Amino acid sequence: MGRKKNSVGHQLKYYCYMLNVAEEAGIKPCGYQLQKSLGLLPAQLNRSKGHRNNKWDRHFYFKDKTPSDASINEIQKRFKRSNYILELPLWMIFDFPISSHEWIYDMFLKMPVNIKRHLFQLHSPYELKQEIPSRALEAIERIGTEHALACFMGLFILEVNKKIDLCIYDNIEKFIERTLKRCCLESPLNKIKAELFDEIVRFINIPYNIPEDYIIIESRARFLYQVESLNIIFNAFKKMHITEKTKNERELTYWLMKGNDSEIIKDCHRINNRQPLTRESEGVLWVLEHMLYQSKGLMKDRLKFLYGFFLKGD
Repeated sequence: MGRKKNSVGHQLKYYCYMLNVAEEAGIKPCGYQLQKSLGLLPAQLNRSKGHRNNKWDRHFYFKDKTPSDASINEIQKRFKRSNYILELPLWMIFDFPISSHEWIYDMFLKMPVNIKRHLFQLHSPYELKQEIPSRALEAIERIGTEHALACFMGLFILEVNKKIDLCIYDNIEKFIERTLKRCCLESPLNKIKAELFDEIVRFINIPYNIPEDYIIIESRARFLYQVESLNIIFNAFKKMHITEKTKNERELTYWLMKGNDSEIIKDCHRINNRQPLTRESEGVLWVLEHMLYQSKGLMKDRLKFLYGFFLKGD
């Protein structure tokens, strides 16, 4: 018998982990440099003969062999900041049988409190709500983390199988799309955005038996273009000092995803060309206007200044 093939969730988890370990170590994502950082090259082990073990090279390629437990233990001793990636519930969702609602329920129980309180009954904390209102889903989307993404994917499966009612104006696939983009702006998922997009498209299409990827968005290329463009915009706003705290950053990414990505990108080109913006579109001014509603003090003053500056042009 050949070697058992790893599941998609398992492969994504360790691929994401290894790339983030490389960033933590300050090295290129390749086996030689990681072995050197861990002190595992033959010369470092005082071996006069022998070649280095090239198994480490395979760990930096998606859908190749994943690290053994012994290798993971070696890495975790030296690089600890990335360990949380291995515990994310997100990886579990890819490996659930499509009809196994118990697995999804167990995953929900592992969610942070700020997400669980929107999913379970207040008077019975282990009883999943049968109807989840739009306000609850908006609150989860505003959190915008890998946990929120896994949560929406679980809710998608429960809704498809008519185990739960989602009282929302938008379909759950749109929540998945927007949250996926947000997660791909930052570590740890920004390093696997293309592979993650592909697997989520497959995940969404399973219940429909449709091979194309139009259920979420048109194509992988368009998704990557959107994420890269929004990342440039996000970093530009950070330099304008309107994201001094994590809460401000979450708020900014939330409204960037809620807006019209095409209009936001066009507005940024207009800003670069020192042209004024208009209020008619869901572009940059729309994002700043909605951020103003949630801001106070100095942050609000900065947002007002930027709003007026971009409206008039330079």
